[in-house]
Amino acid sequence: MTLYEFLKDKNNVFWDFTNDCGCVAYQEIEDVIEKYFVYKSVDPKMSKSVYGMGQHFAISNSKKYKGIQDPDVKSPLLQEIYKILWEDICKEQWMNGDDGETIQADTMTSVQHTLNKVVEDEIETDKEREEIRKKVGEHNKCSINYCLHLYATAPEEFSSRLRKVKGLELFLSMYHTIGNFIPTPRGFNRARSGKQCDAEYDYWDLTLLKIREWYVSAETEEEKEKIILELLHKKEMDQVCQNCKEWLKYYEERGSKEDGWKNFINSNYLQDFVKGDDYKPISFCENHDWNNIKVDDHVEFFMTVSSLIYLRGKRLLEALEEKLNN
Repeated sequence: MTLYEFLKDKNNVFWDFTNDCGCVAYQEIEDVIEKYFVYKSVDPKMSKSVYGMGQHFAISNSKKYKGIQDPDVKSPLLQEIYKILWEDICKEQWMNGDDGETIQADTMTSVQHTLNKVVEDEIETDKEREEIRKKVGEHNKCSINYCLHLYATAPEEFSSRLRKVKGLELFLSMYHTIGNFIPTPRGFNRARSGKQCDAEYDYWDLTLLKIREWYVSAETEEEKEKIILELLHKKEMDQVCQNCKEWLKYYEERGSKEDGWKNFINSNYLQDFVKGDDYKPISFCENHDWNNIKVDDHVEFFMTVSSLIYLRGKRLLEALEEKLNN
């Protein structure tokens, strides 16, 4: 899809950017649950799953759909949008990939970690837990491999169970829309979500809480570096941490110290993710913070994050139209 076609699409706030990275057969999938599991299944790691039906599903889809790349960095349309909305910062070398041109970015809040908990807490049966996951599974944890197996075993039945969780289908439909993408410095995306296999911190309310702390609470360079280490789950400053530091300083240097946080929020079109004059981040569900990273209320989470992604998407589209008109 071209930028012109995208802007003319009346439903562009809901447009799935994985369509920009997949074949025609993938683009034609209409059911959001099916589309999500197909998208996840073509990852080469899924073809080595310990769950038989999930492995078969992954191998079959890899042949049929020929791979679907993550749109945050690989979508040509998103790359074009980044360079329009973030024209100046995209010129900074710490925002580019190894090729010196590709803008690095983040899918702000992902699905899988929360979906694992939903399946574990609400979806799977006692029989599935004991005879499949705990007997065959990896460390007795629910995983994308396990979810793919349950889906591939009985697609309609498993989808029906998922649809009973209010807001889950809505979040799946918003997951890869424009409101859930943001340019970030090289290395930030993977580091800030926590351990790759768990992604316990892959929530942008948590990310914003720590970034706000960097701007508002830290007084010394040592305190600022400590916050960056906590945000990126590092033991010592490395190049990824330095890239993050340069990114945050970029907004701080364009106003007074008190303005840095607001500059960060406004420049990244994140106004809908904060509240009040002090721009306090909105929690995706009650008590969700760095002292309680677990999502306690799945429905509240799905409804809140979907709404915020939608509102930010509208804001981004308005800004895009304005910049192009000017």
